[in-house]
Amino acid sequence: MGEALGLFDAFYLMIDALNETSQESVIVEALLHLCSKHSNLRVLVTYCDIEVYVEKRLSSEHSFQSLSAKIRTEIKDKVTSEADGTFRWAKLCMDRLSTLRTGRDVRRALVDIPSTLNGFYAGILTRAPQQDRAMAREALAWLCFSLRPLHLGELAEAIILEGDEVNIDDDDRLTDPSAIIEICQDLAHVSDHHVTLAHDSIRTFLQSDWIRTSPASEYALDAAACHQRIMRKCLAYLRLEPFTTGPLDKLRHVKARFAAYPLLNYATNMWPIHSERFPLADEDEKLILDFFETKKLSHGGAFEAWVQFVLRSADLDVIRHTEPLYYAASFNMTSVLQLILRPEYKADVNKRGGRFSSPPLFVALWRDNVEAAMLLLRAGADPDSRDTSGQTSRRLATSRKHHEVVKLMKEMSPAGAKRAPTWNWERGAEDEWAMEDALSQARLRSYMDEDS
Repeated sequence: MGEALGLFDAFYLMIDALNETSQESVIVEALLHLCSKHSNLRVLVTYCDIEVYVEKRLSSEHSFQSLSAKIRTEIKDKVTSEADGTFRWAKLCMDRLSTLRTGRDVRRALVDIPSTLNGFYAGILTRAPQQDRAMAREALAWLCFSLRPLHLGELAEAIILEGDEVNIDDDDRLTDPSAIIEICQDLAHVSDHHVTLAHDSIRTFLQSDWIRTSPASEYALDAAACHQRIMRKCLAYLRLEPFTTGPLDKLRHVKARFAAYPLLNYATNMWPIHSERFPLADEDEKLILDFFETKKLSHGGAFEAWVQFVLRSADLDVIRHTEPLYYAASFNMTSVLQLILRPEYKADVNKRGGRFSSPPLFVALWRDNVEAAMLLLRAGADPDSRDTSGQTSRRLATSRKHHEVVKLMKEMSPAGAKRAPTWNWERGAEDEWAMEDALSQARLRSYMDEDS
C-alpha cells in the first residue's frame, strides 16, 4: 500500500465495521502508522448504527408491528444494550425474534438469546435436522475453503459426491439445489446464482477452538483437512466412469460434458491448487500418481480427459503429447513436482507440452511459478532449450526479472554453455533481443493465457 500511496495526491481508504474484528487494535495501529508516513492518506472508519437498524426493523416488519409497544421497547433495549457494537449479532437477534408467533415467545427468547456470535451460530447448527447435518457440514466446508465463489449447481454437486461413486445421475442429486440454503440453516447466502457464507465470522467460528468443545463440535473444520478432502473429491470426480475413456474428438462433446457435470469446471482447474494447501499424505501421493498413470492407457484415460478439460480443445495431438510434469509446472504444484521428479520415476524434465510445445521450465516461468522453476532447474532442466516461438527459459527468466532463477541457471548450466546476453536492468532488452522478443511475446500471448 505504501507504493500505491505514492502515486496519488490524495488516497481515500474506507473501512466498515472495524469494531467487529478481533484484530481492531492491530488494524488501528497500522492505520496510524500509515497516516504518520503519508500525509495524503484519508481514512474513513464507519460503524453501523445498531439502534437505527433495530428501530427500522421494529417499525417496518409485520412480525414486529403486531407486538405490543412494550415488547417492542424490550426488544430494542435488549438488542442495542448487549450488541456491544456487533452488527452481525444484532441482526441474528432480530432474525430470530422475527420468526416467533407470540409476544410471550418473544419475551422468553429475549431471556435465552446467546450473548456471543459463537453461541448464536452453535444454536443455529444444533437445531439442524439430523438428516441434514452431514450435508450441511460438507457444504460449509466447501464454502469456507473453495478457491473461488461457487455456483449453486457446483455446491449442490459437491455435497452429494461420495468417494466410491463411478458415476452420478439425477437420482443422486438434490431435487432442488436451492435447498442448500435451508440445509445450511441460513448460514449461506445466494446472490446471482453464487453461494457464499452469510458472513465471514462464520468461517472464523467453524475453525475456532471454541466450537471444538461446544454442542456444535461435529461442525468444527480444519483448513488442511478440508483442502485435502476437496482435492480428493475433485480427483474422484475427474475419474468418474464417463471420463475414464480419455479425450473426445469433437469440441461440442467436450462442452456437453461441462453442461452435464456441474462440478467439472471447478474440479478441473482447482484440484492442483488445493493439493498445495496441505501436506500430502502417502494416500494423497498415491491418488495423484494413479491419476497420472492413466495417461499410459491406450485411450489416455482420465488424465488426458482432464488435459482436454483444461485446454477446452479437441486437439488430440497436443493432449497426447503433454506429460504430467508439464501441468505440474504450469499449476505450480511444487509438492507434486518433488514427487514425480524423484529418480525412480525417470521423468523427462525437458519433455515439451501444451499448445506451443514448450518445455516445463518455460511454462513455469511464463506463469511466474518461481518455486516450480527452481525445482526443475535442480532436476536438470535445460534453460537454453528453445520452444517453437524461439524463446528460451533463460531469456524469459531474465525479462521477467526472476533474479534468483537467473542466478541458479548460471550455477547449474554446464561450463562452456552458450549464455544469453547480459541484461541491463535499467535499459531493458538488448537490441539483438528486441525484435525477436516482441514477435515471440505476441505469438505466445495469443494462446498461452488460455493454456495451462
